[in-house]
Amino acid sequence: QNFVEKFPGPRFGINGIRKFLGVSERPLLNNMVKPSTGITPDQGAELLYQAALGGTDIIKDDEVMGNTELSPVLKRVELYMKKLRKAERETGEKKLYAVNITDEPEKCLKLAEAAVYNGVNALWVNFLPAGIGLITSLCRNPKINVPILAHLDFGGALYGSPWHGISSSLLYGKLARLAGVDLLC
Repeated sequence: QNFVEKFPGPRFGINGIRKFLGVSERPLLNNMVKPSTGITPDQGAELLYQAALGGTDIIKDDEVMGNTELSPVLKRVELYMKKLRKAERETGEKKLYAVNITDEPEKCLKLAEAAVYNGVNALWVNFLPAGIGLITSLCRNPKINVPILAHLDFGGALYGSPWHGISSSLLYGKLARLAGVDLLC
């Protein structure tokens, strides 16, 4: 079997995300809410709401913030999605909220399933620290039927040097896509 055929590839890809959002021509606008700065889930939900009203297409979680006591994933999903739906009704535009579910593999899979079950419409994963195998597991899981967005963290350690490493286009382009990442941002 061909090496490439062993990987799932993106379930939605950029075209599927564009179709969901109803944005075919213009660039997609992405914004980040940063719970790691000490904001509560209520405050984060209000920031998400304001960004969505302002025209943001995708609101993603902070890449350094996963599931913490200060800002639990499922609490963010509950509050952020409520505000996201409100903004969608007011603007008439579809939006994505990508919750960061990066954790140990078993916890990450459980968090992803719980987040989707509770209404989140995209997932956010720190692609390289989480690992290619975890991304493929998320993508192959039939309970996880939302786009998988990934962050580029840790890549500089792998491609930054001209004397060793891997090319950024292979790392972020081909390997991420093979694993199942729909969008890197």
